[in-house]
Parts: sequence; structure tokens; C-alpha cells
Amino acid sequence: MKNQSIKAKLNEDVFSNFKKQQYGKKGETVSVTAEFQNVLIVQNAAGNKYPVKRDQLTLIKI
Repeated sequence: MKNQSIKAKLNEDVFSNFKKQQYGKKGETVSVTAEFQNVLIVQNAAGNKYPVKRDQLTLIKI
């Protein structure tokens, strides 16, 4: 999945597992940049990339 036009909304707040830093907030719109089985790499409006589980997202039809 290399298409940057795929957009999604976060269903819940996303935190890192180790530092407990918040990556994304519920309702935030992100772009899907890569897919690995049940994990997607997303990029927020600020340009930060982070992994999320597929069930933490709702894809938006464009």
C-alpha cells in the first residue's frame, strides 16, 4: 500500500508502548503510508509517523 491518498480517522488515543508518549488523539485524521499485516504506519498533519493497529482506525472514503 504505497498510495498516500488513503486517509483514516483514529478511533482512540494512540500512545507509545515504552515511553507512554502520545502519538495521536481520537478523531485525528491521518494518512496511511505503509501496511504490515495487522499494523499500519500512519502520518499525521505535523509529519510524524507512527504505527497503529488496524482496529484503531476507520478508513475514510475519498
